[in-house]
Amino acid sequence: MTIIENNLSILHAFGYILLAILLWKTSGKVFLSIMLSGSLVALHGMGLLLPWFTSIDFEFGLLKAFVWIMWLAAILVCCEAFFRKIIPKIMPPIFMLTGLSIILDSMYPSSNLANDLSITFRFHILIAMLSYSCLVFTSVRALTIHFQENSLRNPKIRTPDLSLPSLIELDASLHRLLLVTFALLSGTVLSGVVVNLENGRIPLVFDHKTFFSLLAWLLISCIVFGKLFFGWRGRMVAKMTMIGSFLVILSYLGTQFVIDVVLA
Repeated sequence: MTIIENNLSILHAFGYILLAILLWKTSGKVFLSIMLSGSLVALHGMGLLLPWFTSIDFEFGLLKAFVWIMWLAAILVCCEAFFRKIIPKIMPPIFMLTGLSIILDSMYPSSNLANDLSITFRFHILIAMLSYSCLVFTSVRALTIHFQENSLRNPKIRTPDLSLPSLIELDASLHRLLLVTFALLSGTVLSGVVVNLENGRIPLVFDHKTFFSLLAWLLISCIVFGKLFFGWRGRMVAKMTMIGSFLVILSYLGTQFVIDVVLA
């Protein structure tokens, strides 16, 4: 990370932290808050994307991945604020965590993995990481719908959380998240095919990772198709979404098992 990139990152971090404090203190001026938040997220995205694709050194590690994940979370929460015309309660904590993660990444920069990675491969790594993270966020929303609907059906067992949005709003939010997840997972599959072709391999290498990733993509595709054309909603969609997230976790755990045990 160059000095200029590091200074820009610090500015973005303090911008997130300051905006989080302002959002905590003020409840009005929703339009202005959304505009400021969107502008900050867009500037931060430019600061992340340009070095990722143009820098000769390819920095990547746990903290760098967490910064990317929090940037995606900031985008999603800004979209929620835009569509619902309110500031979600989770928005200030997400902005605060994003700012802190940027500071940590600046203090402890990630190591350089390689200097000769193609743009296609860098794109594949990025979109795969974002798609899996988005699927986790979607599963959390699906889990919220599942518990809220159960509490409404059986109020004697569990009292509904009145601070949450209505089930209709939660379902609309889940639908938007599913569309984003579907787009990112589709990009992951297609970019993986392109990377394999660039390296002279067959388009799809049928290992455990490809198998579970394709299963998750097919499941999310089925959910999106069902919601659009058959009006699927509620607990069934929530359960199917959580199954898709579980398949991706199996894909990751299988990869780690092969690296740490089989190839050790």
